[in-house]
Amino acid sequence: MSRKRGRRKAATGRPSSSRMAAKDLTPRQRLLLILILGGAPLLLLVALELGLLAAGYGGRPPLFVAYDPAPEYLVPNPSIGLRYFPGSNDPPRPPTDIFRADKSPGSLRLFVQGASSAAGFPYSYGGAFSKMLEERLTRQYPDREVEVVNTAITATNSYTLLDLADEIIAQQPDAVLIYVGHNEFYGAYGVGSAVLAGRVPAITRGYLWMTRLRAVQLVRSLVGPPAGEGKEPWSARTLMERMAAEQSIPLGSGLRESGVRQFRSNLRRLLEKYRNAGVPVFIATVASNERDLPPFSGAPEDEDARGAFASRLAQVRAALGAGDTVGGILLLRQGVLDQPLAADPRFALATTFDRIGQYDSALVHYSGAIDLDRLPFRAPSAVNEVIRDEARRADAILVDALGRLRRASPQGIIGNELILEHVHPNIQGQFLISEAFLDGLREAGSLGEAAASGPDEDPRQRVPVTAVDSLIGEFHIQRLTAGFPFQPQGVVRVAPVDTLRPRNQVEAIALEFYRGRINWIDAQRRLSAHYATTGQFAEAMHVDRVLALELPLARAPLFHAAVVARFAGRLDLVERFLAEARDRGAQAEALFLEGGLLATRGDTAAARERYQQAAQLAMQDSQFRLAPEALAAIPGLETRARERPTDPGALSDLGAVYYLTAQYDRARDMVSRALLLAPGNEAALNLERRMNQLLTT
Repeated sequence: MSRKRGRRKAATGRPSSSRMAAKDLTPRQRLLLILILGGAPLLLLVALELGLLAAGYGGRPPLFVAYDPAPEYLVPNPSIGLRYFPGSNDPPRPPTDIFRADKSPGSLRLFVQGASSAAGFPYSYGGAFSKMLEERLTRQYPDREVEVVNTAITATNSYTLLDLADEIIAQQPDAVLIYVGHNEFYGAYGVGSAVLAGRVPAITRGYLWMTRLRAVQLVRSLVGPPAGEGKEPWSARTLMERMAAEQSIPLGSGLRESGVRQFRSNLRRLLEKYRNAGVPVFIATVASNERDLPPFSGAPEDEDARGAFASRLAQVRAALGAGDTVGGILLLRQGVLDQPLAADPRFALATTFDRIGQYDSALVHYSGAIDLDRLPFRAPSAVNEVIRDEARRADAILVDALGRLRRASPQGIIGNELILEHVHPNIQGQFLISEAFLDGLREAGSLGEAAASGPDEDPRQRVPVTAVDSLIGEFHIQRLTAGFPFQPQGVVRVAPVDTLRPRNQVEAIALEFYRGRINWIDAQRRLSAHYATTGQFAEAMHVDRVLALELPLARAPLFHAAVVARFAGRLDLVERFLAEARDRGAQAEALFLEGGLLATRGDTAAARERYQQAAQLAMQDSQFRLAPEALAAIPGLETRARERPTDPGALSDLGAVYYLTAQYDRARDMVSRALLLAPGNEAALNLERRMNQLLTT
């Protein structure tokens, strides 16, 4: 019996396999077990990622893609906005700036980063300061290839800039120009944004990094993106309304401090990244409409306080109406003291100081009103403080765009003269920002010696914006200000552009583009043709210049500009445009127009040689082949026209040979004289039609 008990005891005392505990493992076995258990999910993730990669699923839109017409060039990816607005059918996109895939030795390559103001909203293409800067640099440094590439994306902020920086560094920039700061609260991933608002920058940056993984993209497609991220940004509601999830972010609140902290954290990393890569950075302070736009959300929050402020305002108006300026100011000062966190009392005090000519005090209170606005679509002063601090810390070059715009504003206070609504500069404002960056580049020694400018080189006259672009900008602003936050939330007024009937051809072209019926290039071509056929030659040449700047590989705009210059009798401009067109491959056309220049100057032998060379390069062009014969006929027809000055036939015949030899200004003169004598002369009318056709192609 005792033996059985002993066996039973031995049996129960023996450890079973199910009871093998971690304490029975050696340290090495424990470590191996931890690695297996902890690494299994990682291995599964890696396997899933590799499988998705092999299957061709997903992928992150790159910042730059090959330019389809010329793969040796790159262009900012029009789909890059899908990184920050996944699921959108029409994500915001950067401007279309073409640059070489392989940087040329000695070229000047600049990249621009920012949001809608840097992208040139509400204008198309040339309305961005980057295009104005490129035009200036191209003219002043003709011996250098200039590439200014704008990567700014509407409704984004410092998270986007940081996310794109490595891809910009890979393109060997000579400098990066930054204009950003207005969207830290309501831009994508901002603290008050509807698109994945995040208050901890490290977590938001981590999420952005994880979206590179195809496995994360798969999960997001199955369960849907985080709240707000997949919403279509363009809708009946304005983009501003869709982006603003938090309708109140008062000064001193946790959200306000988080937004400023987020900006500082991202900007510090961005500038350090460029500094470590040896890329100079020029970063600008940002400007807002200080004078002519009241706070979006500035009334006292308490209903009784709002009533008290309204009564005080009535008292102020009465005092000012009676000439008691001091009394009115004292009443307003008391209102500010009673409601120190409300923006409207501060703005009212600013306008009163403004009215009586105390502009320094007015500016202080206008700035204070922006800081107190609970709906901070305009960057508060803390944003510019961060820009100055971080620029100094990272040895970046500070560009005082805010100061430049204030100095150009009446009494040093920025208003509607330079800002269209709350933050977007008009054409003059964009030009001033481009000048501020240009001065910064020069002072830093980044450009070298500029060529001397000629007497016609007024840079303000060469801003690459057309009348159609200006109208399009007006239309966009009408639509923007018809909704939130310029109107009460949920209210969208009918914008004038929605019912506009064009009053002239320029408005008709602009509306066709705005309503999506033609593209921007076709709109500009129509505008140039309209100007040219109505004798507005300077305006037509300006449009052609704008097209040539936007389409740096196309020769047609420059050749058309040369033709228009010839009609205008500006032989100096013909030579300039021809030289630029020839650089882009317009050999036959350039030779033909050169022949016309030589014929006008009396060098018939050289003119004939140019015509023959043009005909050899473009054998299918009958006009090139006929030019030498027409040139030989000119002396006799000139004699005939002199002898018979009232004969419309003689005049139109001479006009025809002038036309065939590319002396378009002389041909136009002969046709005009012939039609003055005989308005129905068929030969003259036919020649006029041919010349108009030339001006419209």
